[in-house]
Amino acid sequence: MPQLTLYGTSACHLCEDAEQIIRAALPTKLANQLIVQDITDHEELYNQYQLTIPVLSIQPNNIELHWPFTVNQVIELLIQHGIK
Repeated sequence: MPQLTLYGTSACHLCEDAEQIIRAALPTKLANQLIVQDITDHEELYNQYQLTIPVLSIQPNNIELHWPFTVNQVIELLIQHGIK
């Protein structure tokens, strides 16, 4: 199973929008696989993503999808990488 992580912050309305989009795109079998990670909890993540959140990361494929994105773009990304 892939690890899906949404990097953002709790004060980011775009991150909330991104989470809704990602959850709408995920098939049922992956619905519980999304981890929402607040980058302010980790200095390294904050330094890496502070100017680009929200970011969807898919591991172990080393794929990142940066905002803005749509449901269709997330679905296409999952299909391209054999995840959906």
